Amino acid sequence: MINILIAEDHQMMVDGIKAMLANEPAIRVVAEASNGIEALSLLEKNDIDIVLLDINMPVLDGVETSKKIKALYPMVKVIALSMYDEGALIYSMLKNGVKGYILKNIGKERLLEAIQTVYDGENYFSDHVKDTLMTSMQPGKTKSSSEFMVKLTRREKEIINLIIDEYTTAEIAEKLFISEKTVETHRKHVLQKLNVRNTAGLVRTVIQKGLLD
Repeated sequence: MINILIAEDHQMMVDGIKAMLANEPAIRVVAEASNGIEALSLLEKNDIDIVLLDINMPVLDGVETSKKIKALYPMVKVIALSMYDEGALIYSMLKNGVKGYILKNIGKERLLEAIQTVYDGENYFSDHVKDTLMTSMQPGKTKSSSEFMVKLTRREKEIINLIIDEYTTAEIAEKLFISEKTVETHRKHVLQKLNVRNTAGLVRTVIQKGLLD
């Protein structure tokens, strides 16, 4: 029996994963967490084989959570769940010991394949993730996260420009007619894509790399 912990803050996504796994006799969803802190607490209380770990969660995101799982529960295998296949983000998760990286649009067959492959001790990556990794290994390129291609959405670029212009989160939310939580979510996504820790690193990196066109 493969015991699964789903760490994902969108209940619709959790329900979808559980539905795909519901009739699998060799797989059991043991617990659910909506953030990294909850996930770590549940790992302490349950016998878990694999964590399906959302990268973008509140309180403690997937990048930091994967790092803590590697340190505290080295026998637990982690499969990262993401909407993004940017190299910098993949690199961050691999550095933290994840054994799989799949995109959230994955189907049931591929999800089951990922779980079984990782449980058997091998790595598993979605096809788009493989393409990104292969591109990064082409001649003349290094595995450094700074060499990966980063793609920013139009909304992310709007928010970055406003951050550079010293707008606060509340001011950005008001200007773009979105919630402050949405602004913070976009900001977190960008930090993860660029593999930087704070706003200063974000501003420096987007300017150095010319990511704002």
